[in-house]
Amino acid sequence: REIKNKGWFIYGARGTGGSWDLFVSRPDGSEKRNITNTPDYEEAAPRVAPDGKRMLYRRFAKGSVIDHDKWGFQGQLMVSSLDGTNAVEYGGEAEFPWASWSPDGKQLACLDKKGINIVDFDTKKVLREVPRQGIYQQLFWSPDGKWFCGTGNHGGQSWTVVRVNAETGEKNVVR
Repeated sequence: REIKNKGWFIYGARGTGGSWDLFVSRPDGSEKRNITNTPDYEEAAPRVAPDGKRMLYRRFAKGSVIDHDKWGFQGQLMVSSLDGTNAVEYGGEAEFPWASWSPDGKQLACLDKKGINIVDFDTKKVLREVPRQGIYQQLFWSPDGKWFCGTGNHGGQSWTVVRVNAETGEKNVVR
């Protein structure tokens, strides 16, 4: 009861037809509703924009297996209103991998084999590249804009949390 009306969660899950869709619910699990409901596609991995009005998510072909370790490289990046309406394709298959919003919502950080690409949201042009420092998935841009964080390889260990300075590219191993 204490957290019921403290906001909303947005997440991917299987809908009644068996395909993956995006849902919202209250923190206590109540008021659940399907906001994409697209039986011809699978959707997952919503990322809310800093303005709280838009989101990014990945859309996959119907029947695709969404791989926990590779979803950021799979499917197509979509942009929509936070309620799932006005969805538009942002890129083609596997483009803009692991896209994460900048704090002002004007850029995206995307991870590829070479580095972290900073992409202008409106033009889709790469503005600069930062070394990925071993990060290989689950890229996020910090709310203050100073850091990238993701799962990386470091010191012979996989699944290490790595933080990278967004300006200098300096690595800081968190775990």
